[in-house]
Amino acid sequence: MAAAPTGSLLVLSTLLAHGVAAAAGWTITDLGPTGTGEMALNDQGWVVVGNQVMAPTATGYATTVVRSADGSLNNLRLTDINNSNLVLGVDASMGMPHAFTWQGGLRGGVPELVNYNGSRYSTAAAINDSGQIVGNTGDTAHRWSPNGSGSYLLTGLGVDLGWTIGSGAAAAINNAGAGLMSQVYNSYRTGYSSGVGHTTIIPELPGYQPVGLALNDLYQVAGYGVYNCGGYSCNRPFVWQGPDVAWLPVESATAGGGISGEARGLNERGQVVGGAYVAAYDRRALLWTSGAAGWSVTDLNTLLPAGSPFWQLGDAMDINERGQILGLGSVSGDNSHAHVFLLTPVPEPAPAAMLLAGLAALALLRQRLG
Repeated sequence: MAAAPTGSLLVLSTLLAHGVAAAAGWTITDLGPTGTGEMALNDQGWVVVGNQVMAPTATGYATTVVRSADGSLNNLRLTDINNSNLVLGVDASMGMPHAFTWQGGLRGGVPELVNYNGSRYSTAAAINDSGQIVGNTGDTAHRWSPNGSGSYLLTGLGVDLGWTIGSGAAAAINNAGAGLMSQVYNSYRTGYSSGVGHTTIIPELPGYQPVGLALNDLYQVAGYGVYNCGGYSCNRPFVWQGPDVAWLPVESATAGGGISGEARGLNERGQVVGGAYVAAYDRRALLWTSGAAGWSVTDLNTLLPAGSPFWQLGDAMDINERGQILGLGSVSGDNSHAHVFLLTPVPEPAPAAMLLAGLAALALLRQRLG
């Protein structure tokens, strides 16, 4: 047989090498120490944590610090960011908490209701891609929807249930505008509502007090159920969808014999992240995925690449549509602070790259046989 042309072989070999470099694996980024466990991630890889907005660049991350209304760095927390890089936060520097939005240095407020003692306040937990916000004002869960003129329409959530003061703290919102209420204090249930019609409540979980933390566009809810384990309060992670609640597996139990962990975030592929104690004093960041045999669990510590600055990943807080996972871990040389990690999957070779790899192998074979 004739040998493959040298130029073609070099090109194919280069493409093959590139495919190997992009084979399945993970990279991890240390985004620095933090004093808070509240953080969020969007699909572009932007991160908010504490009072910092972190934007990916060609060489790493650029950080912008958002200041409180009084110009200080105190009593302000950023809670979420959508895919337009619109940031959501709560500022309590002037007394009562007030929700706000922030983008490119510009800050905006939201309308507020009076609470039981006559004070105006608002808290904000999550924002969707349409700019709709869920949080609390006037002592109950609400949704703010942009009205196109720079302000918002305010809708009460769960009003069909007659919830009153302190009920239904809003935790998440999906792109259909349904707001998730984390916990209804008079019955310790969780549910979601569009503000119109009936609120959907989690099925009864005997022996558990369910708390919802995340809601996707498939109306899957991730959270945990609080229960009594040997005289202590423990949490058991779950995913709820429609009439079904699935308890998520944890590899091992605490020393007292109970499972203790939380499901904190999920994406539209139904991948769920969180953390749990796999043994006494040994907490691990976890990824749950659903398959034909049910839910399976992966300890994210088993995905750490060689040379990682992290020696332990303790909790996963959020996951985006690219499969990037944001969480908290421990690094060598800093025993005083938890550090924020961003774990990023390296894509599998695309079909075209796999085809080129096959052609390269064939060209090598032809050369050897020629």
